[in-house]
Amino acid sequence: MPFKQAGLYPSDLDLCQRIFDQVCSDEDIARSSLDGETLAMRILAAFQEAGLDEADLLELVRSKRKLILCPKNSPAANL
Repeated sequence: MPFKQAGLYPSDLDLCQRIFDQVCSDEDIARSSLDGETLAMRILAAFQEAGLDEADLLELVRSKRKLILCPKNSPAANL
């Protein structure tokens, strides 16, 4: 199915790619790793669900990753 029919335009993919590249760089994630693939899927899902602009999408992705990496019940959550 072409991207246009799936609701994604090249500009949408470019935006998601920039978010992906930024988070991978910030968190030292290998782009082709399982964590990188999971991140890419979560970015696309968040974009499709929320339809946010780039800054808000980046903030959403970062906040969701913090919750996943540092859940409230873990000792690190108190840092």
